[in-house]
Amino acid sequence: MKLTLVAAHFPPHFLGGTEQVVLAQARELQRRGVKLRVVAGTDRPAESGEDCLRETVAGIPVTFLPRRGDESMPREGGRERLRPLLERELAGADIVHVHGTSTLTQTLVRDATRDGERPVVYSIHDHFPTCPRSFRLRVDGESCPELPAEDECARCLAPELGLEGAAGRDPAEKASKAQNESLAELAAALGRRRRAGQQEVDAAHLVTVPSFAHRLSLGRQLDLRRAAVRVIPPGLCLALPGRAHRPRPFAPDSGQPLRVLHFGNLCEAKGTLDLARALGELPAECVHLVLAGHGLDLDLNRRLRELAPHLSVDIHGAYDGARLEQIAASCHLAAFPSRLEESFGLVVDEALALGLPAWISDRGAPQDRLGCAGRVLPAADPAAWSAAFKGVLKQDSAVQMATEWAAVPKESFDASDAAEEWLGLYRELLAAAPAARRTG
Repeated sequence: MKLTLVAAHFPPHFLGGTEQVVLAQARELQRRGVKLRVVAGTDRPAESGEDCLRETVAGIPVTFLPRRGDESMPREGGRERLRPLLERELAGADIVHVHGTSTLTQTLVRDATRDGERPVVYSIHDHFPTCPRSFRLRVDGESCPELPAEDECARCLAPELGLEGAAGRDPAEKASKAQNESLAELAAALGRRRRAGQQEVDAAHLVTVPSFAHRLSLGRQLDLRRAAVRVIPPGLCLALPGRAHRPRPFAPDSGQPLRVLHFGNLCEAKGTLDLARALGELPAECVHLVLAGHGLDLDLNRRLRELAPHLSVDIHGAYDGARLEQIAASCHLAAFPSRLEESFGLVVDEALALGLPAWISDRGAPQDRLGCAGRVLPAADPAAWSAAFKGVLKQDSAVQMATEWAAVPKESFDASDAAEEWLGLYRELLAAAPAARRTG
């Protein structure tokens, strides 16, 4: 079986949740004898005369397709140069598995299925097929739950495109004739983009999503009735060696501060600042915030100090599984007050695998699988989170905390388990494909 995985980004150029999933999938499938390679976009600019970068990442052959300066924004027809390059790189694959297209082309899935023989799987990890903002987070920090009219989408995106004068969400707000014309053009382009996203879904032989919650969310914006859709969770993608001491429950009468762990991508959208606001309302000697990961807000440290000047904070940088185990060993719970409609939320599974209860927001998929191993609290509501943390400091909180600790699962569905599911799906697709395309 010759498999090509396609992604919008890939390590080491960028590492987010989807990239972790694709890397873990590639490693596990390669261990099972699958001949695979990765084709990915990148934010690194193209050099003169250069159409690709060929690297080996963790033993996996990767071809990066850089964009030129005029290809940085996903304008209609603005990346036609990449189409023949993608065709060249996908040639010879028995199966193509697309994990993202944001840095590539809007026709990638349709182009890959053009010969009608090679199966193409399209895994949708976010909302990019329907919105340039991958997690549908508006400029006011609120999530956009339904599919709004195209003119409303245009007003929402206008500030990023230099149309500030027409960016008000109030339809009565006045704008110049030129700005209105620009908004109308943008709305029409967004409509075409939305239809292209639907056509990509329709072209795939199989569409997969990481959670039932994400399937429901996508179903409000895309017609999935014609598509073959399966839910395949990515599983635990971070390897945890299990060498560090397991965390211990918080004891209110111990005289020690409550240590709250927050890790992953550290930024406002992930709730990092909301968490600091919430903990900053507690007595300084009673709580300690532990951060680990990439700070996507470049001035994160300054903003933390402004929001919670008396809060004790440890900030760790990038981590691997062994380092995260060491950091978590001294913590009492993990907190993820994300403002995003998370399609899965890898950090929640990682926290539970570390032995920590997880407190999460009420947006997206994580709440569907948390069970009693933590709490679900309202997103973008630091006051509610602060009240919950204050409750933990009370002497009578021990029973509820013990219940949360007891519910933390002892085993995890991991990337190895997910790889077995992928192999089964690939074999099903190959069995249904023309015999001339099968190589085993």
